[in-house]
Amino acid sequence: MIEWFITKGLFRNANHAIWFFCSGAMFLLVLANWFLPQKSWALFIIPAIAHVPPLVKSILVVSQKEESEIYSKDCIWFNSLMIVFYTILVFVDKCG
Repeated sequence: MIEWFITKGLFRNANHAIWFFCSGAMFLLVLANWFLPQKSWALFIIPAIAHVPPLVKSILVVSQKEESEIYSKDCIWFNSLMIVFYTILVFVDKCG
């Protein structure tokens, strides 16, 4: 299935596709937990932390202008956006 997404041009390579689907799964896990009666803000933090290492690595690779199939400006934006989403969910969970 991942190869199909790559051949259609939706992702640059398999690593991007895998990370996208893993991120989506984490996000769905958090949303599912959100609707359960016993909420825990820690479950929002774990996926956010998972996005930090690729964010840092992509910033280093892009700033040093290294060639990489995995790390790019898109990686910086995507991981930053996911961290922001999870952080917002933490505050919504604590306030609600």
